[in-house]
Amino acid sequence: MYSMKDVITQMENIFDKFNEKYFANELPKPVLLVQAGKGDAYGWCTNYEAWSNGEESYFEITICAEYADRTIEQLCTTILHEMVHLKNAVDKIKDCNGKYHNAKFRDAAEAIGMIVEKTTYGYSTTKLNDEQLEFVRSLELKDFGFKRIPPSKKKSTGKGHKYQCPVCGASFWSSKTLNVHCEDCDEDFEIVNQ
Repeated sequence: MYSMKDVITQMENIFDKFNEKYFANELPKPVLLVQAGKGDAYGWCTNYEAWSNGEESYFEITICAEYADRTIEQLCTTILHEMVHLKNAVDKIKDCNGKYHNAKFRDAAEAIGMIVEKTTYGYSTTKLNDEQLEFVRSLELKDFGFKRIPPSKKKSTGKGHKYQCPVCGASFWSSKTLNVHCEDCDEDFEIVNQ
């Protein structure tokens, strides 16, 4: 059995190591989560303190559960990417508008050595540089090794089939294709709305 507690503990360890190495331990500890994602995002960081225990408030960093089976290097890239957002949020720097990452995000990510590429979503694609990859490997972390499987979505055309007995005219609608027999007339129902 895989425990989410182990995953969160590892995320906290990664956060602490990155905070020390790349942010001089200046970032506040956020609530770290693995939860269902939003579209194709690998993760996110809130730009406000989204959690409170009544005395203190906390930002949130999430790893999207649908992508939790990526390699540990890829997951660490996402965590460090979100930590850049956290640094900017703490410094009250607006670095993102929805999916679009602006030059302020790029500058903050490059300041800690990340490789940043421009896409249709601005400077949203980040990679670890060689030194960062070596640092991650030196931590001897385990891949999370699993992901959340979203429920299958069956496309509905909004239409069903109208079935009708060719003899008595009895009819009904169904969204599924069926083989149905009219017991009164000993005839098979026919689809009449194709």
